Formats: sequence, structure tokens, C-alpha cells
Amino acid sequence: MLGLTSPYDATTCPPQSFFEVKVGALNPDPIAHAMAFQKRPDRRVAQQSALGMRVPVVATGAPVSLVNAHPKLLSLDFALSREPPLLALQMPGAKAVAVEARNRTVFLQPDRDRVSIVWVGEHRESTPAGPGKRALIKHGVQWRG
Repeated sequence: MLGLTSPYDATTCPPQSFFEVKVGALNPDPIAHAMAFQKRPDRRVAQQSALGMRVPVVATGAPVSLVNAHPKLLSLDFALSREPPLLALQMPGAKAVAVEARNRTVFLQPDRDRVSIVWVGEHRESTPAGPGKRALIKHGVQWRG
């Protein structure tokens, strides 16, 4: 849960003892609680997926096969959506711009026959939007397919 401190003890269980750190998949520094959250650049620390289930890019239309994960089926096979949503963003005082939709997370719930796809759009501004401007940012999503 976000905001709660875990019972992790770096003295008893140092980050260097983690499997993910030993195989070079994770930097040990962001694991330490002494490091400010904003300075933890390795997002993999916050991911909930198992090491073998992480990929750098989740492509539209990618085939997915789950074996021995469904309560009634030996194998569950499907393809992800081929049609990403259309995303747009309008900063205060500016024209709306199209933002590329990227699939960041596929949340699998085989026991509920459910697959949830989290689409995100990223946009960089030369200066950060302050609290007053942040409330005026407009965004739009158009689902296709």
C-alpha cells in the first residue's frame, strides 16, 4: 500500500541479498528507506509483477499465454487490444495536442476472467505547471475498436 512503511530491515536483510539485485535486474540503492522517494529513480522497485513477468514494452496486439494460472483452464491464450485509445492534452492557454497512448501495465486476473490494460500518455513541458495551472489542464480520451 502506498504511504505505509513496510517492515523491511536493511540490516537483517540487505538489498544486496535480494535475488533481483544479485542477477543485476534491480539497483539496490532505491530499496533503502533512508533514500527520499523522489530520488529513487528505479521504477522497478515499485512494480508488483514478478521479475520474469516484466518486459520493457507491451506492444499492441501482443499475444499472451498463461499456463496453470486459470482455475479451470490449463492454458489461457489471447491477444492484447490492437487499437490504442486516442489521447489529447490541453495545457492552460495552449492548443490541444495529441499524445501517444502507451500500454504500461497489463493487470491479469485469471480467476475472474479479467484483463485490465492501463494506457498512459506522456507530455513534457519546458516548465512545470504549478498548482493553479494544474487544475486547468484538460485531457480527453477517445476509445476505438
